[in-house]
Amino acid sequence: RAQAKPLAAALKLAALSLGALIGGGVFVGLLARIGWATTFALVALLLALTLVPVFGLIGADRAAGVRRPAVEGGMRLYGALRQGVMRRRLGLLVLIASAIFPLTALNRVMLVDLGVSLERIAWLVGTAQPVGMLFASAVSGPLIRRLGNAGAFAAFAALGLVCLALLCWGTQAHAQGPAIAGAIGMAAVVGGL
Repeated sequence: RAQAKPLAAALKLAALSLGALIGGGVFVGLLARIGWATTFALVALLLALTLVPVFGLIGADRAAGVRRPAVEGGMRLYGALRQGVMRRRLGLLVLIASAIFPLTALNRVMLVDLGVSLERIAWLVGTAQPVGMLFASAVSGPLIRRLGNAGAFAAFAALGLVCLALLCWGTQAHAQGPAIAGAIGMAAVVGGL
């Protein structure tokens, strides 16, 4: 089902984006008003709610007679890692993640250092970044079909370099606007990659 992979990846990114919008935008934006205790209670409630569909799946699996494979998941992972191509893919993913996740996680810290208030970061960056990720989820599938995996990756990487330049310009010039634009754009890039 290789044809369904781009759509599945886009849907996964869309769900992640909406969760980031709530968790990284709304919760942080309301933090000063509702406090840590209420924020943590809301997060705990959301975590508990995520278990509800899982319990439904367990019952559906039992009713359908689904059995667990005899080989445990860890053993399958080790078997896959014995294959050279899988080790290379894992290594590439680790390198990519090592580069892209700091570009999204550290940019908020950078914005605080530039004097952007936490509430502004939450409402502006915390909501606009997930919207950028939603945009990436919408365009990534068609982009992959049109340019192929390598072409789509190159397009998002080029956009990432532009966003990185905006982040660098913003920090060097102590200019909040370019830094915020770079931070927001970087989320779309990470989502696309």
